[in-house]
Amino acid sequence: MKRTIRSLIAILTAWTVCLFGGSTVLSLSPENDVYLAETPDAGMEYQNLLVFFGESTTAHLANRGVLSGGKETDQVFANASGTCLLSPKIGSQTVRDPKCGKDMPLTELIAKARPAYLVLSFGLNGIVGFSKNHDTYLQSYQKLIDAVQSASPSTAIILQTVYPVSAPTDGSKWHFSQSAKEINQMICDLNSCLPTLAAANTGVKIADTASVLRAADGSLDPAFSAGDGIHLNANAYTQILRYLRTHAYHTPMPLPISPDQWRNQT
Repeated sequence: MKRTIRSLIAILTAWTVCLFGGSTVLSLSPENDVYLAETPDAGMEYQNLLVFFGESTTAHLANRGVLSGGKETDQVFANASGTCLLSPKIGSQTVRDPKCGKDMPLTELIAKARPAYLVLSFGLNGIVGFSKNHDTYLQSYQKLIDAVQSASPSTAIILQTVYPVSAPTDGSKWHFSQSAKEINQMICDLNSCLPTLAAANTGVKIADTASVLRAADGSLDPAFSAGDGIHLNANAYTQILRYLRTHAYHTPMPLPISPDQWRNQT
């Protein structure tokens, strides 16, 4: 019952922030700030504790070979298609255990793996629908957070801001009927909703990784695009991982920290 009430408060508060342009987000006091602050580089030991789950731009972390284990990394959860759509049923979606290759519900995999840190990235898939009804996005994200925390209460959750997009440069077909500028505005609107969602959930923080990918006009910097204006190249993931290492979870505890050190705090 308490979880239901908390979820409802988070959704209503976040919806209010989105509606009124995020003024509530800007008034968050430093001690309650849900954004991960800059830290010394936590190093590869910390990076190797991060597990990622999200859309195709997350699944491509494995394809680009930038994590430990290269393309055989066990740090990325994904389904057979390589992307997931954020929905109320996402917790029960089938994903593949990267260690054994077996397909299982997401919650079962999380309960089995018990990652110290789970990095989530959702919002571009379904962006047009989400922009018309923020409640759908927020309710689905809240259900995902609830599912993760129920399956592995000691897992720290990091929400990534939605990455920007740009017009294709490789001649490929643009994926949306709206322009890249319009899609980027929708992305900004969704990103403005994340702080109050995170603030309403214990153990949830935001990494503004999208900030390192933006050009001066707010679009995806061409230097980080795979060519279609949506998917990212290896250079982009290198920057994203560096951001995560230099905005590490749980400070001022000396970094890097082990899973046991984190669990001893909970």
